[in-house]
Amino acid sequence: GGSAPLRRKLAVLLQKRGLCAVRDWKGRFFEVVLPVVVVALTLLILRLNDNPAGPSLTLDAGLYAPGNGHAFLTPDLIGPGPGADDGQAASASPAPIAEFARTARGLSSVRYEALGNATTSLGLSARLLDGWDRHGGSVRFAAIAYNDTFRIGGGDWPNPGFTVLHNSTYFHAIPAVQREITRALMSLGLASITSPSPNPGPSPNRTGGGAGAGAAPQPSYTLRNHPLPLTAEERLRISLFLSLFAALFVLIPFCYIPASFASFVVREASSKAKQIQQLAGVGPFSYWLSSYLWDLANYAVITGFVMVVFVGYGNAEFAGTPSARLGTFLLIALYGASGIPMAYCYSFAFSNPTAAQVGISGLNFLFGFALVITSFVLDAVDLTKETNARMKNVYRLFPPFNLGEGLINLTALRWENTIAGGPAKRPLDWSVAGRSLAYMAGEALFFFVLAILIEARGQLCLIRALRKAVGRYRRQRDPRIDQILMDTRAGLDSDVRNEREKVLSSWAPAGPRSPGPDPRREGLLVNAAAFGSEAEAEAETTPPALLLRDLTKVYPARGGDGFTLAVRESCLAVHQGECFGLLGINGAGKTTTLKMLTGDELPTSGDAFILGSSVVSDLASVRHRIGLCPQIDPLFPRMTGKEHLRMYARLRNVEERDVERLVADMIDLVGLGEFQDKTSGGYSGGNKRKLSLAMALIGSPTVVFLDEPSSGMDPVAKRSMWKILTKVASEGACMVLTTHSLEECEALCNRVGVMVSG
Repeated sequence: GGSAPLRRKLAVLLQKRGLCAVRDWKGRFFEVVLPVVVVALTLLILRLNDNPAGPSLTLDAGLYAPGNGHAFLTPDLIGPGPGADDGQAASASPAPIAEFARTARGLSSVRYEALGNATTSLGLSARLLDGWDRHGGSVRFAAIAYNDTFRIGGGDWPNPGFTVLHNSTYFHAIPAVQREITRALMSLGLASITSPSPNPGPSPNRTGGGAGAGAAPQPSYTLRNHPLPLTAEERLRISLFLSLFAALFVLIPFCYIPASFASFVVREASSKAKQIQQLAGVGPFSYWLSSYLWDLANYAVITGFVMVVFVGYGNAEFAGTPSARLGTFLLIALYGASGIPMAYCYSFAFSNPTAAQVGISGLNFLFGFALVITSFVLDAVDLTKETNARMKNVYRLFPPFNLGEGLINLTALRWENTIAGGPAKRPLDWSVAGRSLAYMAGEALFFFVLAILIEARGQLCLIRALRKAVGRYRRQRDPRIDQILMDTRAGLDSDVRNEREKVLSSWAPAGPRSPGPDPRREGLLVNAAAFGSEAEAEAETTPPALLLRDLTKVYPARGGDGFTLAVRESCLAVHQGECFGLLGINGAGKTTTLKMLTGDELPTSGDAFILGSSVVSDLASVRHRIGLCPQIDPLFPRMTGKEHLRMYARLRNVEERDVERLVADMIDLVGLGEFQDKTSGGYSGGNKRKLSLAMALIGSPTVVFLDEPSSGMDPVAKRSMWKILTKVASEGACMVLTTHSLEECEALCNRVGVMVSG
């Protein structure tokens, strides 16, 4: 018996986490795999960006609405269309020029049209400008005129001159038309070589490659615009921007990771499983250390895969050199070491695991992604740069900001060393990643210690002093409390009054520890009714195992001024071997009383003593001697019944050679043999209560609290439980039972107290 040594506690608690993890593959995916996938997708998207220099562009008329593009010609260029008589060509058109028009029209998808009687480039321009708003949505990108102002060689073929007019809204119109003209001229030139006829006539299909006699081979002519390559500075600048975005967006999955770890401890607390472990001897240090070690091990896997992703993508800023890889690794690793215990501290504010995951992720996003961007913008503005430099000392109290700042500084390092000049910096320098690493290393220790102190708040002198001050303030602020207390004392039944006087005058708390100030001078509040005794003579001389002295709990009213007296100056003494029943309706204060006795709630005033130790100031010394069966079944859905009992037997320091025998005996005692190797998540309500009862009794605790233990049980199982509890009480345990059933009190209890309104 007694509390197990630290090494054994850590082994048992880590085994618990392992059993829950291996049977929850969905949880492992969202906790470990999903963040790595998001990081990989983020880097992949940034690598899939378009070439900043722009693509190589093929310049032809097809750029402008294929099938709907128009190029206009002067009448002397248009020539006859396909299937038309040669007489349809303008009389002023020299034969080679008309052949050019026919060839261009046959090779291209562009519609070449004559524009009225415009015979010069000036006339063509005037007509086009006059009808700029009346072209029916077609693309008018160019016009061609046979050069009417400068004719090479007197205008005789093969030295024609052309005037090209272009629509300036189409940036590539001139080279596109140039390509059309050149391709047509090449086709004409080849046709003149291969055809002996001085006037070959129009070809029915110049683009088809042409089989048969006189078919001219079709030229292949491509015009492309290749962008100039980027300079080294431009490439570095683009790499800097991409890495900056990578650093920012990588923060998003890392904001989620600590929240996913914290959700497990919130789930433990909300199901009361954490409280049962504490009563089995698990202190704040052992509990949080085991959680921290397990979560760090999981985070190490995430860190390893993320580094593989960085190296695999070849990101120069984060993994280009050994020192850059080391800086990135340390930033990610220390973020986990500091962010996880910070999430533990946040977890005390939540009672629902889903709300905790969303809330903590949101806080990390606010203090990470949003704050990093805000700081980056403020640094870029001269008016706010100095103020922001001072505010960064506050920002750095949050690990997500340190991670973001460190990654951004690594991103800028290559630019500063290559372009900006000055002394070369290294990734681990103080002004790069060193400061962020130092802050996160200190925060890892600070937040871990803070989580332990918050957990142990009932043992802190400061918290106790604050509790008393709050109690005095409430009493001074609302004199109705004193009046309610006076009325309550005046209306006590005689047996209740006798119990109260006996508790306050006859017994001093056992043990060397002082009970503290006389709770009667504390001034607050109200009473549990108790009556009857089967061992009154013995009780007069034997120190009680459980002693309540004016135990009081006041809850402030929600959303306004006022209060709720949940428990009013309860005075009670219960001896070993005695079963005391608290009988009352819902809301009478039974569960609140048990919460104060087990350390789940701090009393507003008064005190209680278990085996002589105060539940306010020294509960840790006797927690391992307390058994609790709460209203909510404190089970791990992915652990079997046998694994539950084995865990609590080891936590209560049962000898290893006796663990299996004790577990088997307890399973037989409560009748779970058929279900012992099935996970508790599949148990019926009655079997869950049986397992909860077995967990409360294993290890033979001296004081046992049972909060409606028979709820959900069938009549046969209920009577079997009564026999078990009668046997436990006969072996010397002190039991306090809350129930709605008078029949259950008659079957089990030596004395019964009726609670009414606290």
